[in-house]
Amino acid sequence: MARRKRPAKKGKGFGIEKMADDVRDAAINALRNAAKEVVNDLAAASPDWSGEFKESWFVETADGKRGRPGGEGGKYNLFNIPQLKAQGRNAKGQFTAAKPISAGKVELFIGNSSPYAQEAMDLIPGKFFYPGFEPQGNVVARGRRQDNIRGKIDQGRGNNRSTASLDWYTTYMEGGAFTAAFNKGAKAGFLVPVNRPRFN
Repeated sequence: MARRKRPAKKGKGFGIEKMADDVRDAAINALRNAAKEVVNDLAAASPDWSGEFKESWFVETADGKRGRPGGEGGKYNLFNIPQLKAQGRNAKGQFTAAKPISAGKVELFIGNSSPYAQEAMDLIPGKFFYPGFEPQGNVVARGRRQDNIRGKIDQGRGNNRSTASLDWYTTYMEGGAFTAAFNKGAKAGFLVPVNRPRFN
């Protein structure tokens, strides 16, 4: 008679700390590459009057660590994405093996450090004014601004301009572009070879 298997205890998932080192590293590479693709997409879709906003995206770990700040010209690379590993030192001062920051869930958060980020993302209304210089990005709408909403412009009348469409952020996040960028980056991350010695 076959022995019955005991039911698995709730809450005992297969955490990242139980993965083989090369699989874990590939998963972390995939997440960091996915974050890089998303933040570059956001910068490209962002309003671009002075360039300040699109250069203010950041990626942060759950414990507040960030990569290199800013994306010059709105271009971000893996130096802008925080490492998801931490190295300790042993009693002799030598570096120990790299381990994931979190033994369980690994998370990255994407945000924008500009003081007017919510206005630029059309999440709240804001007061807009001509800053005294022309936009460096492409103008996508021109006319008279309505209700103080960035991007909400009555076409053909007035001289207000917008360098990103109204609700560009919500459209990006909910319209499939976010998922496409994430998947593209994750796939590229899994293809990055892990430099690990092989033992036969």
